[in-house]
Amino acid sequence: MIFPSQLGRLLTLRTAPTLPLTVASLLLALAVAACNAGTDATVATLPTETPPATQTALPDPTSTPQPSPPATAGVLSLPKQSFVSLPGDEGAHLTPIEWWYFNGLLTDDTGGDYSFHYVTFQSVLPNGFTPRLLQLSWADHGKEVYLTDERPELPLLEATKAAFSFQVNDWSMAGDGTDYSMTFNTGEYSVALQAVSNKPATLHQGKGLVDLGRAGESYYYSRTRLATTGTLTIGEEQRQVTGLAWMDHQWGDFSIAPVGWDWMSLQLDDGSDLMISMVWDSTDHQPINSYGTYVPPNGQPRNISGENISLTAT
Repeated sequence: MIFPSQLGRLLTLRTAPTLPLTVASLLLALAVAACNAGTDATVATLPTETPPATQTALPDPTSTPQPSPPATAGVLSLPKQSFVSLPGDEGAHLTPIEWWYFNGLLTDDTGGDYSFHYVTFQSVLPNGFTPRLLQLSWADHGKEVYLTDERPELPLLEATKAAFSFQVNDWSMAGDGTDYSMTFNTGEYSVALQAVSNKPATLHQGKGLVDLGRAGESYYYSRTRLATTGTLTIGEEQRQVTGLAWMDHQWGDFSIAPVGWDWMSLQLDDGSDLMISMVWDSTDHQPINSYGTYVPPNGQPRNISGENISLTAT
């Protein structure tokens, strides 16, 4: 498929390793805490003080946890769906792995430019606990500052319909398919955002059920153009911000095969949007499956098959 030459915005170019040690250790620690808590436990104790955000010289790929093996005991199971159904599927599911991604570019009222990648991961455990991790990447382009931070929690298993809402200390993420809100605080930067979808949801591969080859299947939809407003507080100074964001929601009983993926989202100046994903074998880095979706300014999204996708490192 060939697209007209257009200027645009690369929201995120994301590479997911198979199981980053930091995330793996965190999920393991949460799982151990759940098991040690016993059957009467309701939630693990969280630290009252959170460490400051970590500053790095160059942005590293965002860590994405791999799914746990499907739970076989103690976890409710949902009937197998053949498509995504909205608004019901906007909520949390009882699946081994699920995430909500928000990527965005912001400009403040002084002309400063920023970008963010804000995500909630959760994974279902057989004992009914759901380790959850809120993770953030934040960039101040004017100051050339890049920060990463995260917040874990261990709530009880809970499925929701048509909406989701997560909060860990002063971080939060919520949405109902129409309106979304996000708050996070790195210490130096405190951000509160509201977002409204400018387009209908895009169900990838037509109905939202994506074939990942031997990696399994995934339910996956995006809201590719979210008008975003809010406040940014730097020290004692509060600024107004505006911009565009992109939301991904993906879940399923993925295979535990050793796989990783490259993913990117673009918002073009003509109002169209583009998502490309490549799933690869982490043992030999050979592609397993590639797919994409082109979302025109108006009209129906178009699937992009793997034979029409080529990613080249530059």
